[in-house]
Amino acid sequence: MIQASIYKLSATPIVRGTAKLLETIIQKNFRVHVLCKNKSEMHKLDNDLWTYSVLAFLPHATEEDTFLDQQKILLTTQTSNLNDANVLLANYVVPELVGNYERFVSIYDTSTDEGLIQEQVKNLAALNIPVTIFEEERGSWKRVD
Repeated sequence: MIQASIYKLSATPIVRGTAKLLETIIQKNFRVHVLCKNKSEMHKLDNDLWTYSVLAFLPHATEEDTFLDQQKILLTTQTSNLNDANVLLANYVVPELVGNYERFVSIYDTSTDEGLIQEQVKNLAALNIPVTIFEEERGSWKRVD
């Protein structure tokens, strides 16, 4: 059964939070399909992931690169799972896609309307997918019951 997780940042900037979450996911030997709403968002995230830390390297590519099937993290606007990912990271539910992955992950910061997050939970519940919500607390994640 698919697992869905929503991460809510409170202090960490969204770029750093997303990068740290992606680091954790690939450390568990998962592949990630990061579904972006448009090319502008994809290019911004691509640039942010290259520059978020001088001490860390986060291997990733965009749909415009080569060897897409070999990428652990692939940023794309396409719904196709081009890197055979088992984790879908997106900030909106795509019903026809979610079931094709082992895990569905979303991440939000404090600027996100709480109604949008609740809509995400509702959409996942409509697909009979249980959701676990985590909130940032002192640099780590706390499960919200």
